[in-house]
Amino acid sequence: ISSSEVVCKIYPELSAGVIYILSTLEAREEDKEEFEEEVELGIGGTSRIGMKAHFAFADFRFVISFIILIRESTSMTVANQLLKKHVLNNAYFAMRHGNSMANQMKIISSDPVISTVQHGLSDLGHEQAEKAASDFVRRFQETSQTRGEGVAIFSSDFTRARETAEHVARACEEADIPLFVDGNETYDKNELEIPLLIPPSDVVPSKLLTVNVDPRLRERFFGAFNGESDDNYNRVWENDAVSADHTSWDVESVNSVMRRTSHLVLDLESKVLHSNDVSKWNCLLVAHGDVLQIMQTAFCKIDGTKHRGLPHLDTAAIRALELARK
Repeated sequence: ISSSEVVCKIYPELSAGVIYILSTLEAREEDKEEFEEEVELGIGGTSRIGMKAHFAFADFRFVISFIILIRESTSMTVANQLLKKHVLNNAYFAMRHGNSMANQMKIISSDPVISTVQHGLSDLGHEQAEKAASDFVRRFQETSQTRGEGVAIFSSDFTRARETAEHVARACEEADIPLFVDGNETYDKNELEIPLLIPPSDVVPSKLLTVNVDPRLRERFFGAFNGESDDNYNRVWENDAVSADHTSWDVESVNSVMRRTSHLVLDLESKVLHSNDVSKWNCLLVAHGDVLQIMQTAFCKIDGTKHRGLPHLDTAAIRALELARK
């Protein structure tokens, strides 16, 4: 087996780049032999100076391509903790919070100091969350409850997300669906790479024990745009499409969000375990638009710069998250 095949097996995300680089090197050697033969024979108007210039430019393009490949692949590999996972023990669902007061005001609400106590659901948001909870319970009863499965609800501690998750928890309790309760923190303070404005110990809990809050599901921090018009989302997203590491306007990077959310999923794989009473847990992750868009890219194993190209989640919408096998 060749060294290139070994690299492709260990790092499948590098396969296309490795193949391109190797084919470039092979073509370069063939060109070099052809050029040298023409110089020796004095045909084709080829000179040694021309040959050197040709290969200097080719080498420059090769080096730039290699740098871009390594930079992008390493960035995604480090950020996406699910990249080398092929199977997950639990089932995962993304749920966006219902329409909030911040949505009504058309402002960006991403500061934990404010958003954990203000900007809860609007009347419309409560209606949306109640209907979504009812639909979720109905589908669960039709497909999963007969198999002895349960529901594990994890939520951002922002008010709008907690209130949405509580609607689902109450609907599950009324339907006698087993709910997961985690008495311990599901996050490591040292792993948090969010620009938290309050310490993790001050995470705001839910009114219900059956809603497990985790700050890794908090809204993406939008820096200078916090409290400003939500039209500014488009300015951030334009930069997202160029770099998943950008922090323009002190915005949290796409890769930071991907890192914390995919790390949460890995944690849940080890913490939310099956038992004699529950054969499988359906983990409902209640969070925010950008956070869930980026989390979807982690499950799809695609670069975070493409997160806006995935189907958008409307308020109170629930979507199954399927892990790509590649």
